[in-house]
Amino acid sequence: MNDCDVLRYIINDPYSGAKSTYIKVYTDFSGSPEVEKLVKKIKEQVMRNRIRLGEFLQDHDPLRKGSIEATKFRTTLYAQKLQLTKEEYQLLEDHYRDPIDPIKIRYFDFNEDIERIFTQKDLEKCPGTTLSKFKAPSILDPKNVLTDEEE
Repeated sequence: MNDCDVLRYIINDPYSGAKSTYIKVYTDFSGSPEVEKLVKKIKEQVMRNRIRLGEFLQDHDPLRKGSIEATKFRTTLYAQKLQLTKEEYQLLEDHYRDPIDPIKIRYFDFNEDIERIFTQKDLEKCPGTTLSKFKAPSILDPKNVLTDEEE
C-alpha cells in the first residue's frame, strides 16, 4: 500500500463552533519518483541540519576508493536521520550503483552532488567566481504570511 487517506488534526476558527476537527488528506507514501527531486529533497535536509555526509560515508571506505556497500550506504543515511522512504532509498541506490561492482554504491559521486550546496570544487583556480547560495525552503506555512495590505 503506497498511498492512503490519513486524518490531519486542525484547530478551527473561533467563530466556527467546534474547537477542532479532523480532515481527510491524501498522502503518497512512495516518495519522490525522480532522482533530481530526491537529490533536492536530500540537499534541503542536509542544509537545514548542517550535515556533512561525506565524512560519515568515508568511515566505511578505508581505502578511499569512492564506493561502499549498499547496506552501509543506506545505514549511514538512515543514521543521519534523512527522512526517506524505502522506495527513495532504492531509487538513490539504483542511480549511484557502481557499474563494475553492482553490490557497491558510488558514494563519492553522491557526495559531490550534495556538497555543491556548501561550496564549489576547484574554487582556488577561479578566485573571481562568486557563489550562489542554496536556499532551503522555509518550514513555515506560506499561507500564514501577511500581504502588504494586511500589514
